[in-house]
Amino acid sequence: NFPTVNHTMASSPEEKVNVQLARLGGSKEPLEVNLYWTVNELLDRVRARVQIDADTLRLLCKGKMLNESIGDKTLKSLKLKANDKIIVMNKKSSKKATPSD
Repeated sequence: NFPTVNHTMASSPEEKVNVQLARLGGSKEPLEVNLYWTVNELLDRVRARVQIDADTLRLLCKGKMLNESIGDKTLKSLKLKANDKIIVMNKKSSKKATPSD
């Protein structure tokens, strides 16, 4: 019998760090992220955490908008690291409101 070896890196790599979610109002809260998450995975987790609609949530980190256009990039490829600040914004929808009556 051969001893079993845990190969967690082979299935889904993990490299967890804490970043700061910063709201424009000044509040900050830590968020543990896996650097192998994609931007889309980060967006999903932040949406659930801050309860902002998907179409109005905006994330900014190191001068770069983190959005669906770069959604398949990993956080590691964007050089995100521990204690980096991610600014959370709630952008008002640019769609014209239509009267419902």
